Amino acid sequence: MAFVGNVAARGRSFPIRVIGTIVGFNRTSQMFTIRVWEPSRTLTIAVGRDCKFKQHGAPTGEQILKPGARLKVSYFATIFIGKIAVEIELNPALAVKTDVIEKSRADR
Repeated sequence: MAFVGNVAARGRSFPIRVIGTIVGFNRTSQMFTIRVWEPSRTLTIAVGRDCKFKQHGAPTGEQILKPGARLKVSYFATIFIGKIAVEIELNPALAVKTDVIEKSRADR
């Protein structure tokens, strides 16, 4: 496997988390393309050598990188080498927000 070598997230880099659907995965270059839901865009991200893969909260492998898979990806974006994944989770639980939209009181 041609994983990206040692990556130092120093200088002009920042952590980002996105949720989206895999469009394609190139096993040779260890890069995948993901269609991100919010904001709507397409990203190409390299799989870092120390990248952690998770499925249902348990460790797994790169076999989860299949077109159509829904993923949450944590990565560093650097101005020098692009985007490097540090954690990839298959089928993340979506955050559900609950709140009272409107209260009404029936007059009797």
